[in-house]
Amino acid sequence: MDTLIRMPKEKEYEEIVAVINSQIEREKKFFTEDEYEENFPKITIEDLKRERGKRYHLVVEENGKIVAHASYYIKMNNILWLSQIVVLPKYQNKGIARKLLIHIEKEARSKKIKALALETQKVFDWAVNFYKKQNYIVLSSEDFKKEPFAGTLDNNPVESTYIFGKIL
Repeated sequence: MDTLIRMPKEKEYEEIVAVINSQIEREKKFFTEDEYEENFPKITIEDLKRERGKRYHLVVEENGKIVAHASYYIKMNNILWLSQIVVLPKYQNKGIARKLLIHIEKEARSKKIKALALETQKVFDWAVNFYKKQNYIVLSSEDFKKEPFAGTLDNNPVESTYIFGKIL
């Protein structure tokens, strides 16, 4: 297969939105409808347009089709905050998310980023297991008091989530 990781074009935003929102059925079974809508609003093309210049976006293109998306930004303390990695259900468990994460880590190293951090719901066992397999650790409140993670969080973590981190 011909796989390419690259920045998206605006004309592809509709396809990216479909990839991002493809996770809704998988995720919403853990929450009431109201909880899900409040905490995980559907992403729109307008959301992607508003994020230009604030967040980095990458897509994975396989044989001309966008099959995965990632977004991240660099925090003031030089930590890359990984907002999401999403792979279309049909393409999951094929190593695509791993390739995308490795690409992001490599980009981060080239930008002299010292560590990556991300948040995921504790009940999303597929995500928890994935990040653990990629050598990410669940960060404790003590980790946020010392380098390199000091200053990473603006608020205390939500009890239903894990904050993962990895020093590069």
